Amino acid sequence: ALRNGEADEMVVAALLHDVGDPIAPENHSAVAADILRPYVDERTHWIIRHHGVFQGYYYFHHLGADPDAREQFREHEWFDDCAAFCAEYDQNCFERNYDEMALEDFEPLVREVFSRDSRYPLPSMTLA
Repeated sequence: ALRNGEADEMVVAALLHDVGDPIAPENHSAVAADILRPYVDERTHWIIRHHGVFQGYYYFHHLGADPDAREQFREHEWFDDCAAFCAEYDQNCFERNYDEMALEDFEPLVREVFSRDSRYPLPSMTLA
């Protein structure tokens, strides 16, 4: 995503889109999307929330599931964007010779995105 000149929030989303795998493998997309939601636009949030079913296009057949499950979203305005995200920033990362970058290269971007004011600020609370 960084090499393709994507916006900072999409680069960070690509980096963190599978962060929920260890704690919620069946629902990891929703976990990642909820973490990112306050800091990314609606398009990026939608892509991350749905990338799990879109990524299934490449492997659901091995699990006895429908690889075309993503078709339920065919009419959504960001369908093609999510399919491209999976092809460009998810599926190819499983390739043995993928030219990965060091995590340290992303630290400034991650700090910048997560230091933004939340789009959904927490309500003020007072302790009685």
